[in-house]
Amino acid sequence: MILKVNCQLCKVDFLNNHKDRYKKKYCSSACHHESMRANKQDISIKMKRDYESNVVKSDGCWGWNGMIRKDGYGVINAGGHNNKILLHRASWMIHFGEIPKKMFILHKCDNHICSAPSHLFIGTQQDNVTDMISKGRRKQACLKGERNGSATITEQQAKEIKILLKDGLNGVQIGKIFNKSRCFISKIKTGKTWKHIKIEE
Repeated sequence: MILKVNCQLCKVDFLNNHKDRYKKKYCSSACHHESMRANKQDISIKMKRDYESNVVKSDGCWGWNGMIRKDGYGVINAGGHNNKILLHRASWMIHFGEIPKKMFILHKCDNHICSAPSHLFIGTQQDNVTDMISKGRRKQACLKGERNGSATITEQQAKEIKILLKDGLNGVQIGKIFNKSRCFISKIKTGKTWKHIKIEE
């Protein structure tokens, strides 16, 4: 069945011999490639906007008020459903450009949520493994509190947050005090993080 379809880019009508008219959305490969290029630019704009609105810049490691994975790595929304990028990779792309295929972005500081450009370097998978072993990161997962390299607050601060939660303050209010996201405070409240810190009942 041949259908007349309107190209989503140039808006010119063309004949589509696919049974499903949505299998072909563009009249030519040129329009298709141009649409993909425009989409990449759109994703880049959204990624930069999300980055700038959540990054906490300082003289040392940079903080992050956005999404954080269970393993402690920051995540940034690049636009679209489930289109998420690791924070340190996004930072590299924003500050230095595209990352070559099969290359990794590594941390000099070994702080998982840090995205300071001067704290990042590019390397191969082997470089990543070597760096992980040299810094003892394989043992890091079982370390609690401040001894864990991905910790962004002290044990005293975690205790203070738990006390404020007990006193009735919500995640937004506490987050403003400690410059952290509501999600960050919620993980402490539910025991997903800093579970070992106890306060008097």
